[in-house]
Amino acid sequence: MQNIPPNLYVPGTNKAAGSKKSTLGLTMAGGLLGMLYCHKPVTRGEFINTAFDETCRDIQAQMSALKKARRELTIFRLSSDSSAFLDSYGIAHDSDAISARCSEITRSITEPGEVQNLKNNFRARFDTVKRNVNTRTNIESRAFKAIKQSNFWWGSGIGAAILLAVGLINSRN
Repeated sequence: MQNIPPNLYVPGTNKAAGSKKSTLGLTMAGGLLGMLYCHKPVTRGEFINTAFDETCRDIQAQMSALKKARRELTIFRLSSDSSAFLDSYGIAHDSDAISARCSEITRSITEPGEVQNLKNNFRARFDTVKRNVNTRTNIESRAFKAIKQSNFWWGSGIGAAILLAVGLINSRN
């Protein structure tokens, strides 16, 4: 046998480094396996709620553009972007018309009857848009994308956490 000086590093003798590497490897493998969770089928309830949330975001964006146009009208300098936005929705270049449109689109997501009608429309279209991607509107496409992304991140986080725990348990032995 050889006499190895105590300050010399010998590969394979440091067990702590090996267990850290295996724990890290298991964590990464769990994250990668968990990413497959994004292929979980989309349920009707998930779709309806996410599509309604996307509709609310869309309406909030419209509201901010309308408020910007109304602010520009008060200083008598309507930008070409705001003018094109108002023209695309058929709104007169008038503060009263903009206020009326703001209250109309706010009602579409706040009144219970309108909300129920909107959700019923999403419920009726779910089977069609799930099977055929070409029939989806922008809001429905964004809803499916948001659900898939959420499943992806949850799956990778949960998979990494589970295999991290397994790696830590194995490193103690």
